Amino acid sequence: MGISWERASAVDMSIPLFHDQQVIAYSRPKLESDLAGFVKPFTPMIWLLIVLTTTLVFITTSVLLLAISAWDSTRVSKGSADTTGRAARSIRDPDGGLLEASTVTGREARQKIHHVMLWTYGVMVAQSLRWASHSHTEKVLGCFWLVTAFIVSTVYTGNLMAMIIIPKVNIPFSNLEEMTEQTKVPYILMGGSVVYETMKAADKSSLFGRTWDRKRAASWTYEEGVRKIMIDGYAIIVDQTTILGILHNSFSKAATCPLWMTREVILSYMLSLSFNKNTSLKARVDPVIQRLREGGLVEYWLRQQLRNSTHCLTPPGSEPIEQRVLQLRDFYGVFSLLGFGIGLSLAAFILEVLLFHLRSQEYPLAHPRAQTIKSVLPCIQAHMPPNRR
Repeated sequence: MGISWERASAVDMSIPLFHDQQVIAYSRPKLESDLAGFVKPFTPMIWLLIVLTTTLVFITTSVLLLAISAWDSTRVSKGSADTTGRAARSIRDPDGGLLEASTVTGREARQKIHHVMLWTYGVMVAQSLRWASHSHTEKVLGCFWLVTAFIVSTVYTGNLMAMIIIPKVNIPFSNLEEMTEQTKVPYILMGGSVVYETMKAADKSSLFGRTWDRKRAASWTYEEGVRKIMIDGYAIIVDQTTILGILHNSFSKAATCPLWMTREVILSYMLSLSFNKNTSLKARVDPVIQRLREGGLVEYWLRQQLRNSTHCLTPPGSEPIEQRVLQLRDFYGVFSLLGFGIGLSLAAFILEVLLFHLRSQEYPLAHPRAQTIKSVLPCIQAHMPPNRR
C-alpha cells in the first residue's frame, strides 16, 4: 500500500518495502503510413528555397531571352536588308523556325516566356521539352540549372524511398500537461490511489486540479482499468509496477507489448505493509523487512518478476524495422495531390470554355470561324459573276 497521510492516520504502516511511481499508460502507438511523407524528404525551408530558385531561374531566363531579342531587333533595324544579312540576323522562334528579329511582337514574346516557364519546370521534374535556347548566355544558365535539378531530384528520390519504407509513429502526448490539454485520448484515474486523492484535493487552477476536472471517469479495479485501455482506448494514471507486470506477462506469453507509459513521473511514493492500529505484528515484521532490504532481496525479487518488461520499454518507432511491402495507403498522399491537380485543371478548363464563349458573344468577328470566312471571302467574290456580287 502506498504511504500517505490519510492512510497512516487510519492504519499502522511498516517500514517502506520499495519505491514506486505514478505514470501515464495507454495503448502502445503503432506504426502507420504518413500521408504527407512525399514532402518530408526536405524541410520547409529547403522547399521554399527550391521554389524561389525555380522562380529566379525562370525570371532570369525570360529577361535574357527578351533582352537578346530586343538587341537583335535593334541590330537588324540598323543593318542592311539583304537576304543573307537578314538570315544571319534572324532569331529562332520557340518551335525552332527562323523569325525576323525586327518582327518580334508582344504575342511572340509571351509565347517565348510561356516556353521558358515550361522548360524551367520540366527540368526540375526531369521531363524533356522541345524548346531549347540558342543563345550562349542562356545555354550556360541552362547547363547549371540542369545539374542543380539533377542533384536535387536524386537526393529527393533517395530520401523519399527511405521515408516511405519506414512509417511514422503518432504519440498522442508525452507528459501530464499535454494529456490534460488534448481531447483526442480520454483518460481515467485509479480510484482510491495516492494520485487520485492528491488531485482531488489540489487547487482547481493548478495542473493537478485541471487534470482532475477533465478526467473522464475513475476505475476502481485494475481489471477494469486495463480493459478501458485495451478496448476503449483510454489513458490511465497508474503505478509503474503494475504496468511493468502487465508488460512482463504479455511479452512472456505472446512476445507483444500492448501498453506504453510516459517517461514523466506524476508522483513518487513508498509502498509498505499496513496493519491494524496498535497491533503487535508491526514490531515483528519490520525487522524482517529491514533484513530483506539490506540484503537486496526485495529489489532482486522485483526484477525477477518484471524482467521481460524491459523489452517493451523501447520507445515506439525505435524498434528494428524490417523491410516491408509497400501498400496502397503508403501512396494516399501522392494520390491526393494528383486528385487535387486533376480538379484544378478541370476548373481551369471550365473557366477557359466560359471565357471563350463570353468573348465570342462580345466580339463575334474575333471568332476563329469568322476569321476564316473573312479570309476566304475575297476569293469567293472574285469567282462570282458580276451581277451577283
